[in-house]
Amino acid sequence: MRREKGRDQVHRYWSGKPATMLLCLASAIFTLSFIYFVTSFIYGTWVLKKSAPPDLLGNRPETIALLEKNKDDIRPFTFWVAGDPHKDDFLRMLYPEQVKPQHPAFGIVLGDVVVHPLREQHQYFWHEASRWGIDSPVLMVVGNHDVAEADPTGVPGWAPNPFYLNQFEDAYGPGDFSFKYAGCLFIIINDVMEGGDVNLKFLKEVLEEDAPDARMIFVFCHIPPRTEHAVTKYNSAFIPGFADLAEKYRIDYVISGHFHTYVRKTLSGTTYLISGGGTGLAGRESIFLSHGVFFDVDPASRTVTERVMVVYDGFFRNTLYHLGYSAVVDITVFMKSHRFLAVSCYTVNLILLILFLIPTVRRLRRKKDA
Repeated sequence: MRREKGRDQVHRYWSGKPATMLLCLASAIFTLSFIYFVTSFIYGTWVLKKSAPPDLLGNRPETIALLEKNKDDIRPFTFWVAGDPHKDDFLRMLYPEQVKPQHPAFGIVLGDVVVHPLREQHQYFWHEASRWGIDSPVLMVVGNHDVAEADPTGVPGWAPNPFYLNQFEDAYGPGDFSFKYAGCLFIIINDVMEGGDVNLKFLKEVLEEDAPDARMIFVFCHIPPRTEHAVTKYNSAFIPGFADLAEKYRIDYVISGHFHTYVRKTLSGTTYLISGGGTGLAGRESIFLSHGVFFDVDPASRTVTERVMVVYDGFFRNTLYHLGYSAVVDITVFMKSHRFLAVSCYTVNLILLILFLIPTVRRLRRKKDA
């Protein structure tokens, strides 16, 4: 009698409401996962057709030429910087919501727009940037995560398409370049590769030629250069003789990223400013407070006003962004690299979906008929 009673209880459980709810839950999970993986692959394949950054993003000669048209027009202007967006990419909010409405002359991204130097991650960045509505030049500094030669964590073993410096320069333009705007000299150097002497040589050549006529001089790099006085508590890039050059040619600003923090110090007449994305502005590191900086420049009086822009990313918008990012950079790339495994996963998911969905539909129909 006890055995029959126990079997009867089990039968009632699996034919009752709790079992129906479990079957409904399992069916919903496998349905959503199947739909997500299929739509991710379709969406990712479409995004990865991007072959180049959108217009005005990068250091291509035609973009620099637009700025050089105003090299002798001595008038006040505004530019902006932001560093280290990585995969959180706060630029998707910063540019449309705070930068674009103020109509700056140009902007400079201080490097590390991706987590790993993979073509697919750069392509996703291009896709996002194409939605910002860029209407003025956005120049690019080479970050150590942007190119395979300098990536500190190495290229993942499963990665099919590492992104090297020559590919960066093919897509965005040169890593070392300079231009004049409104009587001011702007110098961008690639300091993420080994060899500080190379950086110094380029910087010295530009300064010797263009510094005498420049009203103000701004230098941009990814890793803050080391000076005789500490700009930050973290290890900086060693560029021999940099501090001497800064003092000799009266460099006004050295602006960099790399460290996820905000630091501003003036040493021997040069202002060193670090603006690295996810950061706290109160002298502490934080991944929850991203920012950029506006510079309002008056070349005639050689004055600069700085304004920090803070970005708060809501949970819902952040979740949607990461779902899209994962669909392209993780799921699609993995499936394209492991086609047999991808098909196997799809097949298993579909089989489990059918196995749970059929009895669920039957139960619901029986309950409806009853």
